Amino acid sequence: MEVDPEAAGAETMWWGTKAGSRTSYKRIGAPHPEGSYGSVKSPEVLAGQIADWAVAKFAETGEWPDVMIKLSDGVSGMGNSRLLISELAEEWGLNAKTTPEELAAHIIEAYPTKLIYGGTDELTWSAYKDEMLRDGAVFEQYIHTPPGGTKISPSVQALVDEHGKVTVLSTQVQILGGPTKERYDGCESPAPEGVRDRKSTRLNSSHQII
Repeated sequence: MEVDPEAAGAETMWWGTKAGSRTSYKRIGAPHPEGSYGSVKSPEVLAGQIADWAVAKFAETGEWPDVMIKLSDGVSGMGNSRLLISELAEEWGLNAKTTPEELAAHIIEAYPTKLIYGGTDELTWSAYKDEMLRDGAVFEQYIHTPPGGTKISPSVQALVDEHGKVTVLSTQVQILGGPTKERYDGCESPAPEGVRDRKSTRLNSSHQII
């Protein structure tokens, strides 16, 4: 039909996944939670990655960290799940001598009953696992919302043409709500000036890798 859809090429779509986004943050030096960068489809492999990181984090800080698991193609908090290792540490008998292998075994056993799903209270481990096996997942350190606070997520939307020219279309501060503060509840647009400036600077760096 010779119609130009002005759409991203298939080879760039990976950058829109959770793994791709986290990789771009790392490459341009944008602040983001610690965690993994490659999408994995095996819950057991993911548990091993979480355990390796969590044991190292405990050795560094003396506190067990909580984690967020994200399905690589999830949107608006749908596909996010929390594992609160800090609250399970006593039950699991975690201490300074706990090995990554021991912690991974606890995580695998906890998958069916201990994950807290974002955006919905209707998701089951069986359905979540099926999506992980199909699309993969990453993990990152869970950032807690201060008591009585609001969780926000700044974002910017832009068009990068075939010549590498970047046109900013909009900026916003997403407001996250729901029981787990992971559901998209709306936004403030445009974002405040300081946020706009920082996001535009990061955008000009990230478009180069795309």
